[in-house]
Amino acid sequence: MSAAIDQFVDAMLDDAVRHWTRERGRAGDADPAVGRNECLPASRARHLACRDLAAAEARPRGQRPALIVINNLRGRCAEQILVERLCLRGFDVRNQLRIGPRRGGSVLDLTPMPAAPKRLPAGLESKLLHATDYRDANGRLRLSHLARQVVRDMDQVRRHMRQSRTSAVPGLPQRVRLFYQVSGRVTDAELHHIAHTIYDAVAAENRRAPGQPQIAATVVRRMR
Repeated sequence: MSAAIDQFVDAMLDDAVRHWTRERGRAGDADPAVGRNECLPASRARHLACRDLAAAEARPRGQRPALIVINNLRGRCAEQILVERLCLRGFDVRNQLRIGPRRGGSVLDLTPMPAAPKRLPAGLESKLLHATDYRDANGRLRLSHLARQVVRDMDQVRRHMRQSRTSAVPGLPQRVRLFYQVSGRVTDAELHHIAHTIYDAVAAENRRAPGQPQIAATVVRRMR
């Protein structure tokens, strides 16, 4: 069992290193995501985060990978589910596309394929909001903490939008929408409070910075 756990963690770390290398590759390296349609069968076979997440969460509590690995898998799984939903609706999309300079540049989660007959009206930045991470010791939602995170997410999206305007990558959207999926045990009332907190924070930040690109957001329960 110990060898199997070590092998699983090693695989997760290898995946993280590959992602880090792609994020910070040498200037001039070609980004394979530029021309890769995630809705083609060959690309969809790469969508393994949900499988890896299920395997990780099925392990006994003391034998699971580190929380940072679990959270990374949760976010990637939610993102891949969103990709699948868009593909089923007839969109052709690119995933994890670098739109800025190789060093320190933005990487946008979902963008349209340039010649797609049905194009996304905006780029999408996928965010998984695991409700447990926003609860206090008594189980109450820390909505003020969530609102501050939304402001940080908006800063990230604005950076994406600024770099899109000057990027040489073809077919980039001029607008980017935050797409939140809420996971964990959440009642309908709590989901309502979470959604309104996010929408209120987005509206307040848009009013605070009228000269900046205006951001929109969508909030849904985690898709499956």
